Amino acid sequence: MSRVRFLAIVGAIALVFVGLYFFLRARKTATPIQNQTVDTTVNPKPAEPKSVTATEIPAGATVKVVTTLEAEQNGVKQLAKVFVERYNSYSSDNNYQNIREIEELVTPALWTKISARLSTPPQPSATFMSVITETINATMADWKTDRATITVKTRKITENEGKQTEQYQTISVVMVKQNSIWLAESFTTI
Repeated sequence: MSRVRFLAIVGAIALVFVGLYFFLRARKTATPIQNQTVDTTVNPKPAEPKSVTATEIPAGATVKVVTTLEAEQNGVKQLAKVFVERYNSYSSDNNYQNIREIEELVTPALWTKISARLSTPPQPSATFMSVITETINATMADWKTDRATITVKTRKITENEGKQTEQYQTISVVMVKQNSIWLAESFTTI
């Protein structure tokens, strides 16, 4: 028997064993268990019964009832905070999504002004850039039944080319009531 013929036979036998190994291994996949139930009952310790009613107020505690005016003012402050956070938070990857998100929060006149940039696509950037704006607090600077000025203090975290910077800003937001809905009319950085 020649050397070439011997190596061919040994190679063929090795291929048969490798094929057999993979065939048997593939057949050994787990078969699902059928028609068996598993008891997963948990017996928790019963809760201690407590008697608490909404009218019980601890002695010495004062309860301040929120008026409808205070509730409306708090709501307007929250809307101003949401507007500032969304408008001032963006990234090079979001394709002006921050502007699209605030359409329902602004007057038609302000929307016309800030949505103008949507018609031009953002310039592609080789590096990632983002700005995250967090509101620290909001105070009522002026209040009328259909117009309010809210002062919003913010913290802006800018990431550009892997470097992070932090900046604090104060923004004045003028909110107006149109058809019983509060909307942002204008804003300026103070």
